[in-house]
Amino acid sequence: MSNKFYIGASGGGKWFQSDCIPPDVLVLENRYVLSSPVMKTMFWNNFNHCKIFGIRQIITIDMWTPDRKENPLGANPSEPELRSIIKNIKDTLIAKGISSEMAVFQLDNEPAKYKVPMGIYCNWANIIYNELGGAYKLYVGGDECLYVDWITNVVYNCNCNGIAYHLQSCAKDISGTDISINFINHLAVNCNLESLCSEGNYQDAQYDSTYDMVLYHIKKCIEIGSSDYCVIFLHLKNQSKYEWLSFKYNDTKRGNYDEYLALCREFREVNRMVDQKDYNIPQVIMDFINTVGLKEQPNYNPYLPILTSMFFQNDNYYHQKTQNITKGDFDAFLERLMEFITGEELNIYYDENGLWRTTANRELITKSNPK
Repeated sequence: MSNKFYIGASGGGKWFQSDCIPPDVLVLENRYVLSSPVMKTMFWNNFNHCKIFGIRQIITIDMWTPDRKENPLGANPSEPELRSIIKNIKDTLIAKGISSEMAVFQLDNEPAKYKVPMGIYCNWANIIYNELGGAYKLYVGGDECLYVDWITNVVYNCNCNGIAYHLQSCAKDISGTDISINFINHLAVNCNLESLCSEGNYQDAQYDSTYDMVLYHIKKCIEIGSSDYCVIFLHLKNQSKYEWLSFKYNDTKRGNYDEYLALCREFREVNRMVDQKDYNIPQVIMDFINTVGLKEQPNYNPYLPILTSMFFQNDNYYHQKTQNITKGDFDAFLERLMEFITGEELNIYYDENGLWRTTANRELITKSNPK
């Protein structure tokens, strides 16, 4: 299980560059498209942007070509060509001081959909894995969980560090998401591999129900210890074919764009706390969910970054709508989490506005905390 969780955007390099990457996101799936000089320029633009703003990169070695439906192998580089590409990217990462935590590699985008022969794909993977030499991790798969046999055979027959998967048309509802997640979890556990979701969502982003499913995707990814979730087309420009999938198109926000960025900021703060103290945030979060079992937003906004926008939405995924989480329940969890982080017993007080304080610099109201 990963001690950190990164949420962000997918499709960079091929579909958009840095002006569509808000600094709030924690991770970008950034595609190095072998066949396109223009897209390579977009990749390097995104690469530098991520370095500046501390955004983790899932670097996709993308074999896409304009005729790929008729030519499944796409760019199909020779071994020397592929080694040269990987060496150049790896050397640049090292030269810029980008750690193996802040950059991983993914081989190709949707290779199973394009019917890439497994033997050729595994050969590409083995070349990349060897050239990386352990400096950075390689994730294979990079496709929808519909392709069970293809992904399974690839994972069992090539060198890699993890499985990359998509939660899109296979995960439009709870049942489809659960089936997909269970497949990835079973495969990752059996093969002792890590996992990440490099593309999420395949529904119109303007609807609240779509964002609810994105939150459910994230919850399930956390449960199985995946490290990342990248929503497809968080912000897209001048690509009308996929306007419906984007949470922001050109300069117009669609759906829950602001809420998603707020969630990114909350995860960034939680990851910062992980850096300061070695504890496992997914376990703490899931323990809270399992203990309380409720998900509605209380009528106050706590200052602690405990993912309130993620786990306290008004829907029927995790509780009955007639149930409510109490302020006491939430306060108790905040105190327990802070004690866990600091290793000290805390006396936390709340003022009349619900803001938390650990020092009595003005008149304070002691919280009610039914434990």
